[in-house]
Amino acid sequence: MKVSRSCHGIVKNEGEREMLRVKPITKKMEGFNLIKEVYTDAFPGREGEPISFLLANAKKGITKFEAHYDEEKFVGLSAVSSQGDFTYVQAIAVTPAGRGEGYGSQILSYIKETHPQNRIVLNLEVQDEGAKNAEQRKRRKEFYLKNGYVSTGIYAHIAGNDLETMVINGTCTAEELRRYLKKYYGFIISKLIKVKVWEE
Repeated sequence: MKVSRSCHGIVKNEGEREMLRVKPITKKMEGFNLIKEVYTDAFPGREGEPISFLLANAKKGITKFEAHYDEEKFVGLSAVSSQGDFTYVQAIAVTPAGRGEGYGSQILSYIKETHPQNRIVLNLEVQDEGAKNAEQRKRRKEFYLKNGYVSTGIYAHIAGNDLETMVINGTCTAEELRRYLKKYYGFIISKLIKVKVWEE
C-alpha cells in the first residue's frame, strides 16, 4: 500500500471518505493553539508528556508529531517514536467535533501503514471501576481492541500513571518496553518520573 508523507488512506471506490492529510506539528504552524488545546484536553496534567517535550523530540527527529486534516479541517493528532522494529504510540487524539466520525481509526491505520514491518505498542490507563473516568477507560480499550490491538499482560507506571500495554503486528515483552522507555526518556528523566515496567 502506497502512503505519502502528506496523506494517508486509500480511496478505492467512488463515495468513500477521502484520505486525511498529514502535517508535521511545529510551534509556528498555523492552528497550533488549537492543536495544543486538543492535546492538553486529551492528556491533562501528567497523563501525557509535556507538549514542549514532544516538539523538542520532533525537532531532533526522535518523534513523529503530526496533525491530521480532513481537507482543510484539523481533526486529530498523533505522536510516535521508533527504535528498530519497535514503534511506540506516545499520543493519539481527535478533536471533540471529530469524535465518532472514524478519524481515530484512520489515524491508527496511518500509523500501521507507515510502519508496516514494526510492532506497534501503546499504553493506556488500566481498567479501574472505581476511577472517576472508568467509563472513558473502558471505551478507550474497546476502541483499540476494535482496531486490532491486543493486551500483552504487561503494565507500566509512568509519572504517577498506572498503564496497560497493548500491541499490534506482533508481540512485546516487558524487557523490550523497559529498554525502549529507558532509551527514550534517558536515565535521569526515567528516574524522575519513576518509570517501572512489569508483567503479570
